[in-house]
Amino acid sequence: MIAPYRAQVRALQGSLKYRFGQEYEGLVDTIHRFQGSQRPVVDMDTVAGAGKGPGYFYQGTGLDSQTCRLLNVALSRAQDHLVVVADVDHLRRHLAPHSEAMRMLDHLGSHAQLLSADQLIPTRDAAQLGELSEEELARPAFFPADEVYRAVEWDIAHAKNRIEIY
Repeated sequence: MIAPYRAQVRALQGSLKYRFGQEYEGLVDTIHRFQGSQRPVVDMDTVAGAGKGPGYFYQGTGLDSQTCRLLNVALSRAQDHLVVVADVDHLRRHLAPHSEAMRMLDHLGSHAQLLSADQLIPTRDAAQLGELSEEELARPAFFPADEVYRAVEWDIAHAKNRIEIY
């Protein structure tokens, strides 16, 4: 997993440790730290989607800019598969029209398979929970803010072994 900012790397490392209970040394790092290495699968988190702009990482334009050089490093580390996590609409609204980052989006848009967040993690209503299969219930899901308490109540009422609250 590659991210342009150290703070995002720390957040991703913390998420992995929280989810899997251990540190994964070398699995998540900044683009700078991945220079000179390759991996079969690379997940690049663009870390852009909140705020007024995409962040200082994307400000550079031109082939000799730091943005272009680091995007090249990030995108070329994958030997077999590249996954780019991006708020494409946000980036398109805020990137310079002829920037290399915009060219990257254009290239990915015409050559990559695009999956929305809903395809990866569905958004559900609490009322749907009683109708789902065990497999679907085991998958993560997003709930609208006004449905969260009903979903938690349903989970507690249907717990079979234990309840863990974090």
